[in-house]
Amino acid sequence: MKKLLFALFAVLAVLTSCKKVNLSHGDADGVGTLGAENITLHTAKLNGRLTILDPQPKEVGFIYDRKGHLKPASSPRVDCGTGAEYFWATIENLDPGTEYDYLAYRIVGKKKYYGSMQSFSTASMPEYAVDLGLPSGKLWRDRNLGAEVPTERGGYYAWAETGSKSNFTEQGYKFYDSHYIIYTRYSGNGGYNTDGKERFYQYDYEDDAARRALGGKWRVPSYAEWEELQSNCYYNWEKINDVWGFMFRSKNNDGKIFLPVGGYKNGTTESVRYSNYEAQGYYWMDQVRLRHYNGDWDNLSAWVFNPRYNSGYMDKEIAYDVILRYFGAMIRPICEE
Repeated sequence: MKKLLFALFAVLAVLTSCKKVNLSHGDADGVGTLGAENITLHTAKLNGRLTILDPQPKEVGFIYDRKGHLKPASSPRVDCGTGAEYFWATIENLDPGTEYDYLAYRIVGKKKYYGSMQSFSTASMPEYAVDLGLPSGKLWRDRNLGAEVPTERGGYYAWAETGSKSNFTEQGYKFYDSHYIIYTRYSGNGGYNTDGKERFYQYDYEDDAARRALGGKWRVPSYAEWEELQSNCYYNWEKINDVWGFMFRSKNNDGKIFLPVGGYKNGTTESVRYSNYEAQGYYWMDQVRLRHYNGDWDNLSAWVFNPRYNSGYMDKEIAYDVILRYFGAMIRPICEE
């Protein structure tokens, strides 16, 4: 009799231990929690799999929470519908640099079944990055390229040159060919010496000063990204630590960045930075301005973002201008998540 009881207890122990085993592609309860992917600062894609398809569940989904805080009854839940064999959901509004637990579930009748628990960590904020809650999810640096603090202007750069300097001339421009009197890169699709390119990504960012200096996913902003900044922020002319500039405050969260005015440089001469009449801040975009001019293609200029203030009229505005490529202007880096 004792041997029989011992055998029964041994079988029960095996069954209990099997119930706790986490299967890589589906749990004993008919639903598996698969690995998370596409993880960013604020989002992650969760994946699950049904290992029992009949009867069809009336609901499948995920439950998630910060590490160590997951409770099926009270933690956030995302409903994925009735569910195919494989199902997924993208969760949003997560905190950067934070570890989360999650598990898949299925509901059949009045019963809930749970997959094994898994974990992921959201990406951490890059150094000096500011989250402005932009629709694109992109991050802006809190200071100019080459600046030690947010109120400094930092370095001045000719367009598509990766090092700062103090003297800006056409003869000294990296891509100027004095023999043929042409620019040898970013000439678009027309004219002599055509390379079919007009933006930094087309040369894998090798001429992007922000990418070269900071690495990672930092780079010079595009026209559309400056527009996104403008449309998603309130901006005001302000003075911080005796430096005038434009403060951009997000409409979507508490984020803000300060753009000091700095004009541009031609030779060693600086354009009007601020006076009783006007202040201008020239910031490079990642694109050359191409136009058909006098029967040929003009690729001499590049786009700049120019927030400016006219104190005589108490007027602030944002201009999207062009200046000659060999002029010196400031750079405010942007980063992909």
